[in-house]
Amino acid sequence: FMRGAAGRLEAILHDGELSFESAARRRNGQQFPTEVSTKRVDSPGGPLIVAIIRDISDSKAAQAQLTHLAFHDGLTGLSNRAAFDERLRIATADARRHGDLLGLAYLDLDRFKPVNDQFGHETGDAVLIAVSQRLFASVREQDVVARLGGDEFVVLLPRLHSVDELDCVAERLLSEVRRPIEACGNDCVVDASIGFAVYDPEHDDPRSLVVKADVAMYAAKRDPEHPWLLWNDSMGTTS
Repeated sequence: FMRGAAGRLEAILHDGELSFESAARRRNGQQFPTEVSTKRVDSPGGPLIVAIIRDISDSKAAQAQLTHLAFHDGLTGLSNRAAFDERLRIATADARRHGDLLGLAYLDLDRFKPVNDQFGHETGDAVLIAVSQRLFASVREQDVVARLGGDEFVVLLPRLHSVDELDCVAERLLSEVRRPIEACGNDCVVDASIGFAVYDPEHDDPRSLVVKADVAMYAAKRDPEHPWLLWNDSMGTTS
């Protein structure tokens, strides 16, 4: 409240009222957000200022929750499509500006439908949550893991040192996905097909990078010998 007090005092005396957000401390020293509403009251002895301070912790928490839900998948807690699209836009702009190598992995689970059919959606959801946690734990801090929906995930890989890194990334992701999952008392095993694409600032935009990774993923799904593939010109842009 005291921060910028002189300017606020001048504004209240000039305009007659002022509302702003600030912070206060409880007796235990914990800080909490407040809304301060002030009003000038003229009196024979000179102007007085009346202030009402309202604790807005609950509304701030609700706002933060809404923001979280807007950009995170409700089941897994990973970034959702909206958050991924924004991070992808920023990552491609940075890669173009700085000449960094940017990769994208598009991952689709295999053998997931039988798990759903045999054990039910509750078990299927538990498997998706477990896979999400493993993917998130297996990437670098700067990478972005998102769930696009169903059993489809993407991993944004900024600032790669070389394309050769994708081999290690693929093996790490596949190793995590393939580990047995105990879900709702059921032992479940799933696999994955992964498509990779590397951003080309001369020819790609964010959408085309996703399309290429998606095409490579479907190519890997059709190829029994290669669980992951890197997009190349011969694959085209139609899955």
